[in-house]
Amino acid sequence: MNVSSQSKGLSLATYAKRAIICLAAALLISCAQSPQRSTQPTTSPVEQNVVTPANKGDTLTAEQWLEKARNEGNAASQQMALVEASFAFQNQGNYQRSAAILSQLDPTTMRPSDKRLYALSLARWYHHSGEWQQVVEQLAPIMNQFTDRQLKRTSLLLIADAYQQQKHYWQALSYLDEAYQTDSNMNLDTLWSVARQVNSEQLPSQRPNRTSLAGWWRLIESTHRAQSADNLKQALEQWLTAYNQHYARSIVESFITHNDFQVIKEVAVLLPLSGSYRLQGEAVRDGIIASAAQLADVHVRFYDTEAEDLTALQARLLENEQQFVIGPLLKKHVNAWV
Repeated sequence: MNVSSQSKGLSLATYAKRAIICLAAALLISCAQSPQRSTQPTTSPVEQNVVTPANKGDTLTAEQWLEKARNEGNAASQQMALVEASFAFQNQGNYQRSAAILSQLDPTTMRPSDKRLYALSLARWYHHSGEWQQVVEQLAPIMNQFTDRQLKRTSLLLIADAYQQQKHYWQALSYLDEAYQTDSNMNLDTLWSVARQVNSEQLPSQRPNRTSLAGWWRLIESTHRAQSADNLKQALEQWLTAYNQHYARSIVESFITHNDFQVIKEVAVLLPLSGSYRLQGEAVRDGIIASAAQLADVHVRFYDTEAEDLTALQARLLENEQQFVIGPLLKKHVNAWV
């Protein structure tokens, strides 16, 4: 292992430990480039309109539902009409009017089917507001009670996205996999991107009972166990044999086809090795050196992002056809790099 650096190291245990983990994981994952993605714009299913059973015929506007609620003599029917009005306002993008209605409702007086619709509408409001845990708390207890296919799918996508926003990727994948069972036309790139973010700590120790989710579990578990580029390719090929009927087969096949699984030999590391964040940068550098020492034939070169113009540094790395880059550490440099 060869290391090039311009300054002397000072080890800080916390940063060093994180750097060792990061380098080992990064080198394995980067054995292959990401598969090519579609460039066509798509609309998130979470943002699409919700069509309730009462609106599958002649769709009423939000104002018409409010008028219907005013004319209802039965309290349960009035509550139902107001729930429908809240959905209609949400479909118009008027979440404030929807929230005003929902805040006035009393779910304890609702029929069971209306309670589910109320919870879904409330969950959509929380999702719109970025209150992810509230989305989960509203939907998780009633998820299996939806009898309408579209409402079930909407609920699954909402709760999956809420988990994803909280970086709970395995839970998100679990709900996305279930949503796929209700709509096989889902974009598989969505599931693939979430699956690739599930780390070892999030993965359950036991394989799930649901066959489709068990396939994802095995795919993630086997790739985490891979110790080299060859191991990774072999693990993917073995998965294809074991799960040849799994709906993610096409994605895994494409991933293998579009990657050469070459071992990373050259690593560039961009760190602040001078200036205000020198100590943090040197600590990360020391951790990477310790990690790289355990890898054969890996050459690591460090670049001081505080001492060199970032545009010039980018040009150098492109000119040298650098295989893999770690960093930069500071947020301002990350934004500039992107």
